[in-house]
Amino acid sequence: MLAVVPPTNRPTWPVLALVTAGMGAGPLLNFGLASTSSLVIATFGLTTAQFGLILTVVFASAAVVSLALGWLADRLAPPAQWGILFGGAAIALGLAGLAPTYGFLLATAVFSGVSQAMSNPTTNRAVTALAPPAKRIGWIGVKQSGVQVGQLFAGLAFPGLALWLGWTGAALAVSALCIAMLVAALTVIPDWTKGTSGVTETSPTPTANDVPGTEPATSTVAPSPRMVWLIVGMLAALSFLSAFGLMSTNSYLSLFAVQQFDYPLVLGGLLVAMGGLIGVASRIWWAQALVRGAGAGPLLVIMSLGSIAAAVCFTVSALAHVDALIWLGVALHGISVLGANVVINASVIKVAGRRRLGLATGVTSTGLYAGFATGPVLAGAVIDSDVGFTGGWAVIGAAYVVCLGVALVFSRMTRHLRPPRRR
Repeated sequence: MLAVVPPTNRPTWPVLALVTAGMGAGPLLNFGLASTSSLVIATFGLTTAQFGLILTVVFASAAVVSLALGWLADRLAPPAQWGILFGGAAIALGLAGLAPTYGFLLATAVFSGVSQAMSNPTTNRAVTALAPPAKRIGWIGVKQSGVQVGQLFAGLAFPGLALWLGWTGAALAVSALCIAMLVAALTVIPDWTKGTSGVTETSPTPTANDVPGTEPATSTVAPSPRMVWLIVGMLAALSFLSAFGLMSTNSYLSLFAVQQFDYPLVLGGLLVAMGGLIGVASRIWWAQALVRGAGAGPLLVIMSLGSIAAAVCFTVSALAHVDALIWLGVALHGISVLGANVVINASVIKVAGRRRLGLATGVTSTGLYAGFATGPVLAGAVIDSDVGFTGGWAVIGAAYVVCLGVALVFSRMTRHLRPPRRR
């Protein structure tokens, strides 16, 4: 049960910082592998598709357990949830660093998947319980930027650590950091099920006039339970399609630069870091757009168009061998698709209500991780074929085109809806 009481006078920024870290911890293995892809491939003697399979295992395991962990997030005590989130990330990195074979590395990827599957349900409930109501959407933008903070950190730290300490030393060092974050989370973040901060369980759910990004209540209707789950299903589809392209891009961006343009490993990692840096600002900016009253549907349409433009830049770069287009593509990638999950999670929080928030988040997370799982392995298989990176970027662009179509349908379907009142 989500029990919350009037806020205390304690500063909220340490809580927000650790909730944000909760979003960034799980993907550290993915980003570490992506930013050192050429080294990992050489160390284990892998093909591009085999490398992509590591990330597929991470996200396939996350997709399998997302619904169950979303259900558990409505029931487990917060300390247990932080243990799964940060502890799973630490175990994944530690075992990956010590992996003697490719098969062992694949097996350890499961722990990273479990950690990531816990991140959205737990942090969504933390924001709902602990954020001041007027700042809730802003908190969503900040905490979702944690994924890109992790990407930025991994892009900057992993290549240097790997060149200095090897893959094993780099992974173990970041594993220790995750353990430190777990201790901090257990110490600083209140247990919201015990009524330590937030708003009361009996406080009214905001109306359309109170919730950023919705129209006035006089011109809208509350969605029926069936419509709520239809909206959640549409958001899951958008999660899948955006995640398919996002993770494929993140997985092969550094490899593309190293193999096709002879970039050094550190510069290839800098590309990943740049995308993360832009993504941090992007997620906060898209959240502020919601606060200012922009509708989720139109924002997702704009993001889809930006994602298509990024894929076109990468494709033309591969065809014409113009590396300046890589950097432009990274900028468009960071501005557009990296912000999609902010709008999706804000929409889930608005439409689902607190009692079913964990489960609804689990549904959209299943779509997210299914996209993460299928994207890298399919794109990797195309890249390994005769069409190479050109074909891989084209496949990613096709996914974004379909995402645009779904976003247009979603925008039309939700334009007259507002969040339901608490039941």
